[in-house]
Amino acid sequence: MPTPQKAQVVENLTKRIADSTIAVSTDYSGLSVAETNKLRKMLRTKDVEYVIVKNTLAYIAADSAEKSQLKQIISGPTGMVFGYGEVVDAVKILTTFIKDTDSDITIRGALMGDRHLDIKEIEALSRLPGKTELLTKLVGQLNGGIQGLVYVLNSPINGLANVLQRHIETTPEATDESTEEETTPEATDESTEEETTPEATDESTEEKTE
Repeated sequence: MPTPQKAQVVENLTKRIADSTIAVSTDYSGLSVAETNKLRKMLRTKDVEYVIVKNTLAYIAADSAEKSQLKQIISGPTGMVFGYGEVVDAVKILTTFIKDTDSDITIRGALMGDRHLDIKEIEALSRLPGKTELLTKLVGQLNGGIQGLVYVLNSPINGLANVLQRHIETTPEATDESTEEETTPEATDESTEEETTPEATDESTEEKTE
């Protein structure tokens, strides 16, 4: 039976493993205390932890968290990187730290969900843009598209509105004039008189009867 102190360590470690979106196993041999603190400070900015673990307790915690696959990448001096948010953030900070400080820390592998990642996959993951960067690009593209769409939609609407307004302004005069031209009683009476001329009819009748 583990001591109460070790039991508490296992419990805390079990929670970290269960809650993490990614767990990266590293060999911290040669890593100084100052470098360890620097790495932890960098990781904390993205809600990521770096924990030095005892392998036997880590095995128990992995089983308790139902992530026994994690035991495959725990051996020798082990420091675990636990990311609780975007998986890219954890590996990006870790790989950047190793590159910038030329540290002796090495990456053994990682567990992302139920999937094992080797070193090449971890490096490839670290080169991907993070969620914030992706959202920034997406918002920029959407803004450009929305502005263009608004312009396209507004242009024909504004043009149609102008045409309608001009039509409304000019329609009353045209309507009155056409109405006056259509209702001219004098012209109608004259044409009626011309069509019904009794004198011409009588004269032609007299000529025929002679």
